[in-house]
Amino acid sequence: MDVDVAIDIAAPVERVWEAFTDLHSWRQWNSVLRHISTTGASHLAEGAEFRCSIRVFPFPTFFDVAVVEVVPYRRVVWVSDWLGIRARHQFVCSPQAEGGVRVTSRERFAGRTMAIMGPLFPAWRIRQLTLALLRDLKAAVE
Repeated sequence: MDVDVAIDIAAPVERVWEAFTDLHSWRQWNSVLRHISTTGASHLAEGAEFRCSIRVFPFPTFFDVAVVEVVPYRRVVWVSDWLGIRARHQFVCSPQAEGGVRVTSRERFAGRTMAIMGPLFPAWRIRQLTLALLRDLKAAVE
């Protein structure tokens, strides 16, 4: 299953990048990924790990995240596993010719549990939460 969402933000890519990669600032602006705890890293960087929760279901779901790629001002990729579901989440910052930046979220879900759950997995809810996360980021930096 794939979930792609994008938003245009009227702010310099540097401001967007700083807000998005500063894990400690998430508590102020991020209403989607909650209960952030890190293993020492305060910013998203390759090799960094953090734990957080999200409400895909009526209850919070906790999961561990490993950051596998960071290209400054361009891309962050992290992966997580939860009950046999493997997620790969990529955030891409694309500066726009007219100013500002487009942030695109691309999340891919796979694994044994996904093969079994298939159509029962709430893709619409993941899309809704991802859009809320991007809107939170937009509001924080504009």
